[in-house]
Amino acid sequence: MAKGRKVPKQTTATDPALEAGRQRWIEQHGGALAKQALEGYRKEGRGIIVMQPADHDPQTNTTTARYISEHGLELSGELARLVQAYDPARHFILVIQHLDSSENTYVMELPQMPTVPSA
Repeated sequence: MAKGRKVPKQTTATDPALEAGRQRWIEQHGGALAKQALEGYRKEGRGIIVMQPADHDPQTNTTTARYISEHGLELSGELARLVQAYDPARHFILVIQHLDSSENTYVMELPQMPTVPSA
């Protein structure tokens, strides 16, 4: 699965138990997030995977992750720098937004794909 490295500057102080839960969720869903990031990059160029409270479905207790290209974002500061600097062949960016308008940003490593020897 994808391994996450939290960006040192995050906009909210995190409770260690909540962060541990987020890390478990990211590990469980990292492959699907990586696939979505790769498809988004191929279709739209640089961007981020965003999870917003508005996309939460209380009936299923799920939140839809969306790919948003840099052209559909108003970026500034650290996030703008990350979007310009990440290597889409190796990483993707995940932003989890919270009800209190805070967010956590992660630079995720794409899973290693097995290579097929050439004939």
